[in-house]
Amino acid sequence: MLDKLMKLSDCVVKENDEDLIEFVNKNLANIPAYFNNVVKYCTDARLLSPTFKFHNPDKYVELKENYELERRSSHINMTDSINKINRLCDSYEIPRVFETGKDRDLYSDTKDGKIPEFLAIEDRSIAADLGKDFLLTALMTNEQVKKYENSKDFLTSIVNDNVNITPLGINEIGLDRWN
Repeated sequence: MLDKLMKLSDCVVKENDEDLIEFVNKNLANIPAYFNNVVKYCTDARLLSPTFKFHNPDKYVELKENYELERRSSHINMTDSINKINRLCDSYEIPRVFETGKDRDLYSDTKDGKIPEFLAIEDRSIAADLGKDFLLTALMTNEQVKKYENSKDFLTSIVNDNVNITPLGINEIGLDRWN
C-alpha cells in the first residue's frame, strides 16, 4: 500500500497543483478521522458509566445517538475518500492505493434507496479494513508498529466489534444501522 501511495504522491507533486495536493491530503485525513470517532464513541466515560445510563437515560440515549451519527458520517466520508483516491490513481494510470476487491467504487451509502443497505454496509466494512491497514502501514514506522502492537490489537478489536455486530437497539453499538 505504501509504495502505491508513494507513486500517487510522485504524480501529484509533478502536477505542482496546490489544490490537488490539498485534495489528496484531505481525503487521506478522513481515514484517521473515522477511527478517531470510533475510539471516542467506545471510550467516552459517560457511556461506560452505569450511573449515567440509569440516572440520565435521556441524555445517555442522546449522547449515543450523536456519537453514532457522527461515526456513521465519518465512515461514509472515509469510504468516499477511498473511492476518490482510487479514481485519482486511475486517472494517472497507476495501481490503486486501496485494493477493494471490487470492479466498482465502494458504496458508501444507499443513495436514497438506489443501493441495497446490505451492499453499502458490506462496502463500508471493506473500507474500515482498508482504513485500518492504511493506518497501520502508511502512518506508522516499523518501530511504532512494534511499540504499539497492543494498540493495533485494540484498533483491530474495535473495528471487528463494529463490523461483525448484528443489528441492535439504539442503546447498543452497531455498524451503520441509521438511515
